[in-house]
Amino acid sequence: MHIIEAIPLTPLPQNSPQLLSYFFERPLNKGSLIEAALGRRQVKALVVSSTPLEELKGTLKKTDFQLKGITKILDEKSKVSSFQLSLAAWLARYYYAPLGQALKAVLPSYFSLKKYSQPLVENPPLHSNPLKATVIQTNARTGQSEIEELIRQYITKGQVLLLLPDKTILDFFSQQFMTFQPAVLHSQLSNKTIFQTHERIANGEAKLIIGTRLALFAPFPNLKLLLVEDPSNEVYKSDMSPRYHATQLAEQLAQLHQAELISITPQTSIEEFHNPSLSFIARQSKSIAIEIVDMVQELKAGNFSTLSQKLQKEIIEARKSKKSILLYSARRAYASTLVCRHCGFVVRCDNCSVPMRVYAAPGLDQSSEGMLVCYHCSAYQQMPDACPNCSSTKLRAGGMPGSQKIKEEVEYLLQKNQLDSKNIFLFDSDLLKTPEEELELLKAVTNSAEAIVIATQLIFSHRYYSYFKLVAIPISDAVGTNPDFRTDERILYQLAKLRDFEPEKIIIQTHNPDNQALQAFATNTTETFYESELGARKLFAYPPFSRLIKLSYRHRDPQRAAQAARILNERLKMAIAQLGLKELVQRMDPIPAFIAKENNYYQYNIVLKVSPKLPKLETILKYVPSDWIIDPDPRSIA
Repeated sequence: MHIIEAIPLTPLPQNSPQLLSYFFERPLNKGSLIEAALGRRQVKALVVSSTPLEELKGTLKKTDFQLKGITKILDEKSKVSSFQLSLAAWLARYYYAPLGQALKAVLPSYFSLKKYSQPLVENPPLHSNPLKATVIQTNARTGQSEIEELIRQYITKGQVLLLLPDKTILDFFSQQFMTFQPAVLHSQLSNKTIFQTHERIANGEAKLIIGTRLALFAPFPNLKLLLVEDPSNEVYKSDMSPRYHATQLAEQLAQLHQAELISITPQTSIEEFHNPSLSFIARQSKSIAIEIVDMVQELKAGNFSTLSQKLQKEIIEARKSKKSILLYSARRAYASTLVCRHCGFVVRCDNCSVPMRVYAAPGLDQSSEGMLVCYHCSAYQQMPDACPNCSSTKLRAGGMPGSQKIKEEVEYLLQKNQLDSKNIFLFDSDLLKTPEEELELLKAVTNSAEAIVIATQLIFSHRYYSYFKLVAIPISDAVGTNPDFRTDERILYQLAKLRDFEPEKIIIQTHNPDNQALQAFATNTTETFYESELGARKLFAYPPFSRLIKLSYRHRDPQRAAQAARILNERLKMAIAQLGLKELVQRMDPIPAFIAKENNYYQYNIVLKVSPKLPKLETILKYVPSDWIIDPDPRSIA
């Protein structure tokens, strides 16, 4: 008789044992697949060890539970490599996630299908050598050449993985590097295609692998270079447990394979800037004229348009000269709110604590036509004829203008100056639902030398092959509206991406011209900005001087949500004091989330600032109940 330890492929409460023990008449291979009882249900599990009963008799006598037998052997052959098990263990430990969920993230989507046998590769030998990591700051065009040169250099030594944030940019690089016959991986592929691609990678046929974060779990036998494009892109952060960040996982993968890690970025992050173990290379880009326009002065001068006098003049001149224009909008739709002029009432979403966005064709802001949309729960309703509060018909679109409003004002400007108002394109995800529609619109833009494109963040996925002579941000204040310590850094990062379109001039409109990020971008003094930010972060113990853990609780009853937050806050306060962790763990008192109510759920957050000197997150996180969401390294603390 043998004692079998196995990992259930199902989420278990984090504070409960993640390895379960069963008995079986003979030993089983590490990595074999079984079915066993978990409570009243049967679950699949992966074997990690088999131990003769005689060796554990003394231990078992001291336990107060009775072992159950394995229900069924599903596959006695090893289904998982030691490397996959170690990677899952790292994910579970680093992101404090259930081990079963971490293992499911590592395993391919076809794992449980009988007709596919997962290709296994030998576990690379572990080394204690320091990771060789480099950050290259450059624009898109130079970055593309840099990536191609690095691929040519390393592909003769082994395999190269190019990690990309989304499928649109993946399709571009797949076409550009077709001569390398790349293996392509992303979540929209079928199980059959992923399996066949994994076989190509495992047998060494595929030398270049191009993929989104799914590609990090491919079976690499000889990985030599890991390239990460746009490393600060928020898409790399997973929203599901384990809530890993692909760039952190890429670092761990490179370390395990002893591969070189190189990031290609438009702007280094503050954490990268502060990291002494990273090598930095900054490529010179061509000089671009950058101008900041103070919209407060525009209002004082009587200009109530979204477009400043300066930007209006530049648009008119560019149109006359047949030059292409990009107007970057951080907001979709027409406007951020619908306001009653009579009583000041703002139409809000019934499910969320946010105003509904005005989504209407140009000119419909005071009409009963059009639509109100909530971008948090996707609820929508027709534009009301009258104010729900006072029945007044004096309703108007207010707040920050969106891409539709900007398009309307550009059309009016051109018509007013007797210029052609054709070839004005709206480029956002509300209108473009498929990659084919995106490419069709971009083709129309390319075929029009005088195109004016009003675009949201969607345009950044096309920055490697889109060019504009004039780039402007009509409402730069909308770029960073969340109250977060990284807001200014994110503003700078998005501004840096605008350089990739290689414009002759960039115009930034703002109501806050003294913003440090804007000034750093306009005057090319980012290092001074970073030093200032680092000083503030060190004072308040924000990354890179700590690691953030966001604890979130959601409930339909706001009182229940608030009560749960108060109870956990007191529990953590006592635990930190009793364990002597005051120097290692700082606790921020619970507050409602920035969107306090979303899709009928009220959310409270507690943020922990954890010192790198704390050996294990479990030391403090074991006090968090299982119905709380634990998010290490969150996108935002709001």
